[in-house]
Amino acid sequence: MKKQQVLFNILYPNAYQPYVLQKIDYVFAGVLFFVSLFIYFLTLTPSVTAGDSGELITTVYNMGASHPPGFPLYGIVGKLFTFLRFPDIGYKLNIFSAVSAACAVLFCYLTLVKLLGFNRSVVGFSPVVHIPVVAASLLFAFSKAHWSQAVIAEVYAFNAGLTSAMFFVMTLWYEEIITYRDEENLWLAPRITLLLAFVMGLSITNHQLPVWYIIAWAFMLVPIIYLIISFKGAVFIKQFQERKFPLIMILIVVIMVIFLLVISAIKPDILFPEFGPPGYRLVFPQHVPYILTAILGGPVWLSFYVAQNSLYTASISRSRQDALHAIFWIVLAAVIAGMVFFLGGAHGIITSMPLIIMAVYQLIQKNDLAKETSKNWVDNFLFLLTWALWLFVFALSVYLYFYFRAKAISPLTEPKPLTWGDTQTLDILFNHMLRKQYPVGTDDYSNILGQIWAVIEYHFSQFGMINVLIGIVGIYYFFKNEPIQWTYYIIASLVFFWSIIDFINFEVNPRSLETQEVFFIQQFLIYAFFIAFGYQAILVLLQSLNKVKEE
Repeated sequence: MKKQQVLFNILYPNAYQPYVLQKIDYVFAGVLFFVSLFIYFLTLTPSVTAGDSGELITTVYNMGASHPPGFPLYGIVGKLFTFLRFPDIGYKLNIFSAVSAACAVLFCYLTLVKLLGFNRSVVGFSPVVHIPVVAASLLFAFSKAHWSQAVIAEVYAFNAGLTSAMFFVMTLWYEEIITYRDEENLWLAPRITLLLAFVMGLSITNHQLPVWYIIAWAFMLVPIIYLIISFKGAVFIKQFQERKFPLIMILIVVIMVIFLLVISAIKPDILFPEFGPPGYRLVFPQHVPYILTAILGGPVWLSFYVAQNSLYTASISRSRQDALHAIFWIVLAAVIAGMVFFLGGAHGIITSMPLIIMAVYQLIQKNDLAKETSKNWVDNFLFLLTWALWLFVFALSVYLYFYFRAKAISPLTEPKPLTWGDTQTLDILFNHMLRKQYPVGTDDYSNILGQIWAVIEYHFSQFGMINVLIGIVGIYYFFKNEPIQWTYYIIASLVFFWSIIDFINFEVNPRSLETQEVFFIQQFLIYAFFIAFGYQAILVLLQSLNKVKEE
């Protein structure tokens, strides 16, 4: 056995055979979607409900901003549902929630059948695969919190649908990369990667809860890349070393981005202490260039690197297409950098100059590309990463909906369409996006045990004690069957719980617990995954016992 294969064989001792979706799976997914939607329709709220429902309905109808972070994607998609031929505007938005919740169930099924069907030769219906998947999907569909949000005008059903879709695309992405791990030229699943980047960006424009699952996904990249490198051997490592300079530059850019985000968006009092008391959280106009540089810095630098590669290729091949590619990336990066200059004035120049200097130096230096390797996997990786980051930023640009809508509303005479805040300037828009009007959690963690128990009780109230216990069995069985995917969902759950504690630090009282429950709907989705594996473990055990009896 080759040394490079040791790690892979430890993780997957029974080989790696992803489950291929069949016609029966699309039938089951469609049936689950329509059954869930039918039950949601039967229990749909006829009009406006308490809480944020009235505000959300009003802002969707008026094309305005809701309370922070505004939920722009909810407003845009929800506006389409206002054109349905029903008399009550509230009922139309309730239908939007029902459809979103049913979509969450559909993607729950598709993700689960891929996970539970892994390394199983399944043709047609398989009891140990399809029964647990259907049961767990229905369990999630009619869990207390998810069902409650499926019948009212709220953002959480739509959020569950987007998160469930993101989990499904993540599964496809991972499967494709690992399946083609032995290709001579590293296969990076470009189409799925770009789709995943776009879905990730969109998911944050409805609610910011999915950001923690994206962070957890980034943690998952390290073992995957190491796994792939361990299969490629000396040539792969050699190509990696030939591109030391751009990789070092990426590390510098990442550090710069994190630093700029901290001093401009997370802890703005560090950069400009004169604007408020210690610990103030508001974003002022002077902070905007720093935030823009943090968001756009990575894609801009990578665009210059891709342009350099295209210029080098064009100089050898004399290809007009390669030359046009280089011009495209240079113009794109220059326009974005110029926009930061224009919007930020002196501050824009100060914040962007280090990045531009690095990018221009990268553009004119030739040492790295003078290497003999013409098909370096690092170049392909950085090219794909460039497109992925731009797609992610493009998806985030949905937030500009508030900026342009505020500009359109401003000259209108009173009474103007209702909207939350005047987001005509980027500093106010960032304050709205980043929920700056809300206080953050305190550093007092004396309630941590009560909060942990409250989250456990949430799961009991959704699924019942027996299913929660089956889910514990499923956690072990999941790990036994697919350790990498298991690692992702465990890390995602821990990161999510930590974020809720650190940023909200909710009180343990009936009113607070009732409010916080909807934040955990995505966690209930993940636990439904664990329950499905628990069901599968039980069915496999029963099958084994039957075989023993027959013998």
